[in-house]
Amino acid sequence: MDHLTKIKENKFFGLINELKEKHKADDEIQFVLREMEKELRAKKYGLVWEEYEEPFDIIRRDHIPVFTEDVSEGINAGENAPYHFILKGDNLHSLYLLEKTHKGKIDVIYIDPPYNTGHEDFVYNDNYISEEDAYRHSKWLSFMEKRLVIAQRLLTDDGVIFISIDDNEQANLKLLCDSIFGEENFITQFCWEKTQHFGRQKINFYSNCEYVLCYAKNLCNTKNNKLKELLVEKIKTKLDDAPLYNAINKENVFRFRKGIVRFHIKDGTYVQTTNPSYELIKPVIVRKGRNASDLVLKFRSRWSQQTIDEEAGKGTYFVVKSEGFAVRAVYHKGKAAKESPKQLIFTNAKNPLCAYSRFGTKVGVNEEGRRELEKIVGKSKFSYPKPVSLVKYLISLYYDYNNRIHKNDITVLDFFAGSGTAGQAVLELNREDGGKRRFILCTNNEGNICDDVTCPRIRTVITGIRADGSRYSDGIRSNLKVYHTDFVSADSHSLHDELHRHIREMMQLEHSISSGGSKCMDEQDWLQRLNGYYK
Repeated sequence: MDHLTKIKENKFFGLINELKEKHKADDEIQFVLREMEKELRAKKYGLVWEEYEEPFDIIRRDHIPVFTEDVSEGINAGENAPYHFILKGDNLHSLYLLEKTHKGKIDVIYIDPPYNTGHEDFVYNDNYISEEDAYRHSKWLSFMEKRLVIAQRLLTDDGVIFISIDDNEQANLKLLCDSIFGEENFITQFCWEKTQHFGRQKINFYSNCEYVLCYAKNLCNTKNNKLKELLVEKIKTKLDDAPLYNAINKENVFRFRKGIVRFHIKDGTYVQTTNPSYELIKPVIVRKGRNASDLVLKFRSRWSQQTIDEEAGKGTYFVVKSEGFAVRAVYHKGKAAKESPKQLIFTNAKNPLCAYSRFGTKVGVNEEGRRELEKIVGKSKFSYPKPVSLVKYLISLYYDYNNRIHKNDITVLDFFAGSGTAGQAVLELNREDGGKRRFILCTNNEGNICDDVTCPRIRTVITGIRADGSRYSDGIRSNLKVYHTDFVSADSHSLHDELHRHIREMMQLEHSISSGGSKCMDEQDWLQRLNGYYK
């Protein structure tokens, strides 16, 4: 039976064809009919929303967007230190210009956009969007779509984007990202345990988690048609032991040959385990810390029997640390195992599945984000900043699958920078491993947030000195440049000269260097590229 929508479509197409035949000589009618056909053939599945024009779109009709450097806000640590940028103003303005300098060059994007709760967290066209606004979701989607389309173009071919969100727009955001990045490039949706405090009674449920959607620019390798391994939590080597248990696999019976299992429990004969996830199929004899008979266990393993046998043949041995009989593998020389991040990001240290970065840092909760910010800039009106540990964890997952390493010279973009958590995360990761990661933060100055919080926070982390002169830390050697968004009138009689005064910022941003550096283009080269930047 035909779909009702299809039947109606065919009826309309039939009418259009009749009108085409009847009005062959009328070009205007033919044009209208073609447009009607185009609309009828448009996609029928997905989000539908009203598109809105923003102030930036209106100003750009007769003005050219530029950046102007705030020299007094910068930090000069020398050419050997990484360069970081804070872009102050409308993030659509900043993204438009970043597309001129960084198209296909951003490795990781992390954003924490407004959640559109209806409680004055989302400003659109200079107005707060309230819960009663009938077009609340439509305005948010229009706002996000413009920015995410550019974000997709900024990513490298192996780039990834992380987007924090809560229940208010999670479903809409997933559909929007599917349409922009492609369903085939969806990696996962992390669920972050944001608190362990449940003091106030809620109706029906407690809100103790938020989500982080993750997409790749191109998740499939076109050369071999295989999935790229872009997120790796840590790499285990022979010095580590790794669990074989995998809860999502089917339960099977596995045999471990005599002598290949090392036990940290007393010698003797064991007939059952203390862990219901592992079942002893037959008694096993433990003598001198080894299995004197075959160990036959029923459990959910990430390895097959064939893999267990092959690994044992290469020198891998297995460890049982308790009478629960949770078998772990200790890899043979030269063997390394990559451990993927779990979808559920647990934050309670008492939970054995609590998330830790490969640097040993526990992922924190919302309350920690507020305390971290207050420690640096004092009391702030900024609501619910993310903990630095969460953003560090997400960025640290990024993996170079070709060279089999965690890259530490990547470019990280946050175009909803808020208090600057992502910038601090990048700086601290560089301190962890001596990396040269670079960040670009885009933030408006609504409520003076950039001047009072973002810039002071980043300056304090870099210099180690708070705005009041007190010491915060030893600092992290880095360069910082701060630009604010600006416009040049397209009707200006001295347009060429006006643009020339702003090309320096674009070149610094593109090459992550100071304008005085040896790598920077000379004045003549800048002039030749003016049209390329501002068309």
